[in-house]
Amino acid sequence: MMRPIARLIAAVLLVLIAPLTRAQSVGGFADLAELLDALETADANIEKLSAKILYEREYALAGDLQTRDGSVSFVVSPRSDGSKSRAFAVVFDTTIIGERSEPDGRTFVFDGQWLTERIPEEKLVLRRQVAPPGADFDPLKIGEGPLPLPLGQKKADILANYNARMLAPEEGIQSRDDLVKFTKGCAQLMLVPNEVRAPHDDFEEIRLWYKKDEQGLLPRMAMTLNKTGDEVVVRLWNVKLNDDAEIDEADFDDEIPDGWDADIQPYRGAWLSPPIETGPVLARIIEQPEIAFSEGKLKQEQPEFTLHPTVQRLLDAPHTDEETAKDLRVFHGFWTEDDLDTPSRRALAMLIRGDVDHEIFSSEDVPADLRAEAAIRRGEPELALTLMESDDTLRAIHLRTWAYSELAQYDNAAKESRKAVDVMLKERIESAAELTSGVMTLIERARVAGPERSDGTDFRTLQTLLTRAKGELDRLYWPATLAEAKLLYDKDERSAANDALVQVLKLNPQCAEAWYLLGMLAVDSFDFDRAQMISDRLDELEMTQTPPWVDPISGQLPHSVLGAQVLAKARIRQGDSDDAVHIV
Repeated sequence: MMRPIARLIAAVLLVLIAPLTRAQSVGGFADLAELLDALETADANIEKLSAKILYEREYALAGDLQTRDGSVSFVVSPRSDGSKSRAFAVVFDTTIIGERSEPDGRTFVFDGQWLTERIPEEKLVLRRQVAPPGADFDPLKIGEGPLPLPLGQKKADILANYNARMLAPEEGIQSRDDLVKFTKGCAQLMLVPNEVRAPHDDFEEIRLWYKKDEQGLLPRMAMTLNKTGDEVVVRLWNVKLNDDAEIDEADFDDEIPDGWDADIQPYRGAWLSPPIETGPVLARIIEQPEIAFSEGKLKQEQPEFTLHPTVQRLLDAPHTDEETAKDLRVFHGFWTEDDLDTPSRRALAMLIRGDVDHEIFSSEDVPADLRAEAAIRRGEPELALTLMESDDTLRAIHLRTWAYSELAQYDNAAKESRKAVDVMLKERIESAAELTSGVMTLIERARVAGPERSDGTDFRTLQTLLTRAKGELDRLYWPATLAEAKLLYDKDERSAANDALVQVLKLNPQCAEAWYLLGMLAVDSFDFDRAQMISDRLDELEMTQTPPWVDPISGQLPHSVLGAQVLAKARIRQGDSDDAVHIV
């Protein structure tokens, strides 16, 4: 799949376009307008570029640091019609995690249409057609490139999507002496998604540095902060242009080596037949059904799940009474309408399917924690705090921490989450539900207050606790596996997150949160057809009204909240921001 590291690689590539020569007050510019005006046309004389690259990613949740070094190449080629195509290649030589250093060998190649990632360790090639066939595609332009970063475009486009500022080079990095030294004399451009773009952007902020030398104004460093709190710093040095650039044509090799697997995804539904010898590796990774042909087109069906055998055995057991059986069927997503005979059961079913606007949540007969969670999910965290104010369980502490975080009251969230730390240090939790709530509180705490330890052990501790919840305390408690999937997703352990989400769906195929995360994984890997199918599934799950409500103007079913988020993010990745706005 397309990894977040690939998205951050392009963050660097988007700044390889600013050869200017005039000296001004900050890095050669008098003000922001002058910088943006220059960036609009500054790539005109660049035909080739090469540089050394150092990539650092600090994981907010795990508290560890990963570093990769290698090289980047950028080539502009003329087309027969007079236009230009752009290609880039990134080759990583070494990965450093903690004190351990090991060979990497991973490469990323973009040829103007296809983005290809080669992973030697897995003998895997991932290919995504990120441009429509025949389109004049600019990989450096926001909304068109595979990365949502706003450089290499007109000033008006930048200002339409981001709040931009020009800063002194040291501003925001004073705590890192090495970065202050590295960016000395640079112009810093800071970009924050505006209120229109922010809901669908991966990043909280983007910072870019340029430095002028005898070649002009060259890219120096990029820093991004994403919504999970992870910080990425990419440094470039030994930058060379045109005749001086050191371009190795072998770096642009995007062929599939013999004996390797490949996952090939054409542009939004424009399916191409994969080579006969290439198996649908993504189907194996995510346990999707095999890809089949139908009337010359590739066809994929959503995986269907049957009741888990262990749950079936419990239902068939002589000691299981009818009320317990109803609770089991609801919790595992196989209820009938007759099973939803109490406010509590109906509310839980609607929460599982993502229908948080259902009228059942206005009933005071519904347990307060279910009403509170639904309130947070539909954007009413204040109500959740009111509902949970007199409850001291770990479930209530988690909901209050979550609500404070949604209100951006981070000090209150940190203070509330400390209660979970104290409880879990003082007593051994014997309930899978309470232990999972405690872990979810600690995950939220790491996001708002930072990790407790800087050596990466927080992540392993959380994994150990969740393993106990779903392995020792209750093997059928799928929310613990869902929490593990979220933890892995935040840590960029995407294949492991896929596996965990499939396990969740085997235990509850109606879990909207699990489908949503699978949809986001599909978008991250540029698997847009898969994302569309998952969005449709989410729409079906949330449509609990009978008969279903149909938009009288469009004649179509409305999008669900989660389905719309998946689809809108996919459209932004595909460069169709107008459709993304229409969807949401």
